[in-house]
Amino acid sequence: MSRLPKYIALCGWPKSGKDEVAKILASLLDARVIDDGEPLRFAAPRLFGYDANLPYTQEGKATLIDTPEGKITVRQSLGDLGKHLEATHGHEFMAWRAIRETERYSNPHFIFPSVRRSSASAFKGLDSIVIEVRRPGYDSSPHDFDWYDPAHIDYVIHNDGDVDQLHQLLRWFAKFGPSEAHLVNQTEEVTQ
Repeated sequence: MSRLPKYIALCGWPKSGKDEVAKILASLLDARVIDDGEPLRFAAPRLFGYDANLPYTQEGKATLIDTPEGKITVRQSLGDLGKHLEATHGHEFMAWRAIRETERYSNPHFIFPSVRRSSASAFKGLDSIVIEVRRPGYDSSPHDFDWYDPAHIDYVIHNDGDVDQLHQLLRWFAKFGPSEAHLVNQTEEVTQ
């Protein structure tokens, strides 16, 4: 059995399956999911004055809201707020805040399901790995805040949408570690 790192950071484009991977790994590893975007989902509805439930679904994130400069999506409000915090407090701010949150818990592993932009660099030098989740047809976004730096990726999981196969791959990963699960590195990508 391979020793897994304390921190598992997930990056990928919207709808690639990051949340699903996080849920599966959390159940297999007794890990706590630390949603690095949760503070944005909490604050943005209060700042922009929209329903607090909207940031929690893909449909809600697509909802148009009014701002003084015109209509934007809920997703845009979240991204703009995150970018503002990073511009003010450094590009690793969201990851830094999420990593600090782990101090409250005693879980052996922590999973961060929405690492964006260059914040994956905050995990380097820690007991961590950064995994990109890829899914065919979900390989871009019109929003710059969905971008992530591929230079920080250690492993890639190809999620073809088959939940049973994804479970099987992640069970193997949880038991034997990334190398034995054939998550070799970002250039030797694994498919389910």
